[in-house]
Amino acid sequence: MVESRARLLIWERHGQWSRAWHGTSGAIAWHVHQVRGAVEVEPLLESARASFLAMECDAINWESRCDAALKWTRDYGQVRFAILACPDLIPMEPWFREIGAVDVAWDLRDLGRLTRLACRHLARYRPADLNPVQRCLERWGWLPEFRPDYERTEHGS
Repeated sequence: MVESRARLLIWERHGQWSRAWHGTSGAIAWHVHQVRGAVEVEPLLESARASFLAMECDAINWESRCDAALKWTRDYGQVRFAILACPDLIPMEPWFREIGAVDVAWDLRDLGRLTRLACRHLARYRPADLNPVQRCLERWGWLPEFRPDYERTEHGS
């Protein structure tokens, strides 16, 4: 089975963004992993060091989440992160970008822009050794590394 070096991780409490991303068509939906806390993020980043992390921030948790994101970008140099922020944090946008956020989203209307950014980042780290069957599955949005029933063989069948 081909291992992916990148995943889309969504760190949020309520699942609103995860549900929206799962509802998108195409390959991005197969990459979505919702996490509820930093303790869940770390092992996922350890196994997929080039992941795209979208983190929900509010007036209470933004500081600790940004500290964690800074640590992870240092520890896992290929990880990228975006902020899913509440409107109270609009004045913080320049600071979020200064610390390395590739984007800041305020509501679900920004999902298209975030999806394009995440797809572009994840595509850079897709497995290079795909056989013809895996390439077809990927093109159709059935990424082989997330299909538990897909077994890789020498002949690709």
